[in-house]
Amino acid sequence: MTKSGKPVPSRDTPSIFIDARQQRERLTTLASSMDAPMKLMEFTDGDRVFVCRAESSPATPSTLWWWISVTGESSRYAAFRAESDDTKAGLRPRVLAYYQQMLADRARPSVVRQQWAQRRAAPSGAASATPAAAIPGSPSSSPPLE
Repeated sequence: MTKSGKPVPSRDTPSIFIDARQQRERLTTLASSMDAPMKLMEFTDGDRVFVCRAESSPATPSTLWWWISVTGESSRYAAFRAESDDTKAGLRPRVLAYYQQMLADRARPSVVRQQWAQRRAAPSGAASATPAAAIPGSPSSSPPLE
C-alpha cells in the first residue's frame, strides 16, 4: 500500500487497478511492438531518389494514398491507395512501374481533339443543301391543293 492508501500495482494486479499512466505505457509498448502499417519509404533507382509517403488527400480525407516524390520532378503524385499489407518489397516495383508509365505517357504525342464549338460547319452552297422537295412530308413535296 502507498501512503495514500492505494494498492501498489504488481504484475498480478488486474489492469483496472493500474493507474492511467501505466496503462498508457503498456498500450504504447504493445502498439509499437505490433506491425504498424508502413507510412514512409525511400529508395534510389539509378540517379533518382523516390520518396513515398502514405497520406490522405484533401479530396478523400479518410483514404490513404501513396504520394510519390521523385528527384528532378516538381510535383508529387498520388499513385495508388495505401493498403495495410504494403511492404517495401511489394511497393518498390509498383512505384517504378507507375513512374515508367508516367514517363511513357509524357513522351507520347498529345492528341488534339476539336471542341464541339470548333467543329467545321457544313459546306455552304446549293450542292450541299438538300432541296425541300426531296424531304418527305415537307410542304413543297406535297401535291398542291385544289
